[in-house]
Amino acid sequence: IYISSSAVFGIPTKVPIVETDKRIPIEAYGLSKKKGEDLCFKYMKEYNLDISIIRPRTILGEDRLGIFSILFDWIKDNKKIPIIGNGNNLFQFAHVSDIVDVSIETSVKRISGFFNIGVKEFGTIKEDLNNFFKIVNSKSRVFPLNEKLAIFFLVIFDKLKVSPLSAWHYLSYSQTYYYDLEDTFKILEWRPKYSN
Repeated sequence: IYISSSAVFGIPTKVPIVETDKRIPIEAYGLSKKKGEDLCFKYMKEYNLDISIIRPRTILGEDRLGIFSILFDWIKDNKKIPIIGNGNNLFQFAHVSDIVDVSIETSVKRISGFFNIGVKEFGTIKEDLNNFFKIVNSKSRVFPLNEKLAIFFLVIFDKLKVSPLSAWHYLSYSQTYYYDLEDTFKILEWRPKYSN
């Protein structure tokens, strides 16, 4: 099992993204995941190995917070939540337990291939955050930032190594980004347990 990333696709030129779409990573993380996938494809072909390549969307779940720990702390403290752009972009996440379930199913059944994994139900960044604020009784509100200006400064902060966001984060979070899961559903019994 190779855990890859949606970062292998870079910034999508169309949505939804399907497994066979062109992989054009935009930074080192996505490129490293693509190179890992390429090795898997090579070994699958040359040595007939059973390898499942799992490409999750941005992963959330217990003990899997990453940069979201900052976000959740701010929400707990009722702070304004800055978002890049207006937040009207559809954005799909993946739950860590779904990644585990797909890993187990492909391993036990010895299923080779590549699988895009995400939640089935999701909305825009703004809608999902506002719903989350209500669920946890937070007074936080979305604070949209001018996309071009925010990215300009985040590039500088990134180069100075003072940004909590990598290039992948600040270049993709303002984009509509989601998978079509139907091809995965044709092969696997797995179905997502959670929504955004």
